[in-house]
Amino acid sequence: MECDMDILVSVPDNKVEFFMELVQNLKFKAEPTSKPKKKSFTPEQQEWINDLKESLEQV
Repeated sequence: MECDMDILVSVPDNKVEFFMELVQNLKFKAEPTSKPKKKSFTPEQQEWINDLKESLEQV
């Protein structure tokens, strides 16, 4: 009798590649359930971010 079990695991962004490779090498079916959500910023926050990027590029 075959049984499926869904498991939800939270993995830090910098370890996703390693984790997926590990699981795939163990012959588990490994598929991300969703793509990371893109953060949305207010216009004021986006302006601040753009200014910061520009400042950093000048350094």
